[in-house]
This record gives sequence, structure tokens and C-alpha cells, in this order.
Amino acid sequence: MAKNPPPKPRPPESGFALLTNTLSPFNTKDLPVNASPHEVVSLGVLIVVLATAAVCDLRTDKIPNWLTLTAVLLGLIWAGIAGYCQLGFETFGQGMGSSGLGLLAGFLPMAIMFFVGGMGGGDVKLCAGFGAICANWECALGCLVYSFALAFVMAIIIMCRHRIMGRTLMRILSTVMTLSAKVKPNMPTDSPRVPFGVAVAGGGLIAGIEFLLHVPMPWS
Repeated sequence: MAKNPPPKPRPPESGFALLTNTLSPFNTKDLPVNASPHEVVSLGVLIVVLATAAVCDLRTDKIPNWLTLTAVLLGLIWAGIAGYCQLGFETFGQGMGSSGLGLLAGFLPMAIMFFVGGMGGGDVKLCAGFGAICANWECALGCLVYSFALAFVMAIIIMCRHRIMGRTLMRILSTVMTLSAKVKPNMPTDSPRVPFGVAVAGGGLIAGIEFLLHVPMPWS
């Protein structure tokens, strides 16, 4: 009776193949919500980035470049890996493209406000980093909407605490009239500052839960 030949040794796995095989058991069915591995990991990264940005904004009135630029780079790399390993995207190019589109969705509206004098550069880059990490243009735009809503509420609270509601409303009216005349407004510097990084942290968390974890919101 002929003996079966011994099995051939398996070739060593590449780094990406090893990563794919390691994460392949972790699929959507294992998650408590209808989200891909890329979406779950991205939300975790966003929580760290947004919390760090909020603390920096409160303490120093600035959001550092090392944080925002790292967020952009990390978002692009993670989306590419997720696409290559099919952890939320079908291909490497789809992952990178989605991250780039999210970056633009977070960056462009904020950049327009920056050039008219209504936003700081750190806030612009933070929203770009948010879009790159979430790799979802709807999530990036949702972050902006929620952030401005929270910033408006924060501004009302700050104005009431400092008893400057009437004066601030007059300044807003003057600014709107100046913008309508296509002239860059001369923004006052003696008004209490609204830490927009904190608003982005709150708005980004809401948008992440809604668009990455696919949890329906009462108003949606």
C-alpha cells in the first residue's frame, strides 16, 4: 500500500497576511452594534484625539499641530490597512479614498470660515483629522453641524454668565452686515472666548455614535 507523501511546509506569511488572519475572526457579527472593525477602532481613536484636543484647548487656547497632523496621517494609514485587510472597505484604494473624502468634508467648510476670520487654524485641522479618521464624509459633516450647535449653546451660557448678551448680539449684527458687504470683519478681542475644540469633541462624539456605530438619534 502506497504511503501518502508528507505535507509540504507552509510558506511564511507576510505582515499584511498575518494581520488579516489575526483580525478575520473579528467581524461585524461579533460586535454589539452594526459596525465594521474599522468603524469601531476609528471611534476609539477619535475619542482619544478629541479628548486630548479639548483639554489642550481649555488649558492653552490652542490645539497643537502634532495632534491634528498625526490624526490626519493616522486616519489615512488606518483606512488603507482596513481596505487591504477588508475590515470595512473592499480594497486599499477604497479605504484611502473614503478617508480622503472625509478629510475634505471636514476641512473645506472650516477653511472657508478661517479665511473670513471666524475660525482658528487648530480647529480647522482638528476637523480635517476627524474626517480622515472616520473615513466617512457624512460623519465629518455631521460633526460640524453638531459642533456648531454645541458652540452656540456654550456661547449663550458664557454670555449669560458675563451679562453681555445685548452687547454681543449687536456685535454679531455688525459682523453679519460687514460680511454682506464682502469686507473682512474686524473681530473684537475683549469678548469671552468659546473653546471650539470642546464643542468639536462633543459634536464629534455624537456624530461618531450616529454614523460609525449606526445608533439612531432621536432627531434623525
